[in-house]
Amino acid sequence: MNDKAFTLTELLAVIVILGVIAIITVPFIANIMAKARQDAFVDSTYSLVNAATQYRANAIMKHETRILSMDFVNGSKPLEISGDIPNSGNLIMDEDGKIELKVWSDKAKICVTKSKDDSKVIISDLDKSNCHL
Repeated sequence: MNDKAFTLTELLAVIVILGVIAIITVPFIANIMAKARQDAFVDSTYSLVNAATQYRANAIMKHETRILSMDFVNGSKPLEISGDIPNSGNLIMDEDGKIELKVWSDKAKICVTKSKDDSKVIISDLDKSNCHL
């Protein structure tokens, strides 16, 4: 008899242990990935605010005063931004350059908002139906 071989019981024990490890780690890794998608979309939203501010600066240099209002529909890209493009929502910039923003990402499954008085964007809701100005 060969003493160097594994028994069926030992192999099953290793498979069970690996299964338990997988059951514990897969949801943890999935949560980390979802959080990373949300953080990436928040960063993209800051890029959107910066692009709108740059758009306004260019308009002022051309001696134009504009109220900027744009809707995001099905991933349209009205401004040059880096990162994820909002799937829906809108951005409004008044004549003083204050930006109000509410956008939705299908990929990250979040709504990000910014009021005119805040400098930071916040994750406001996880429901797409509530994500409109």
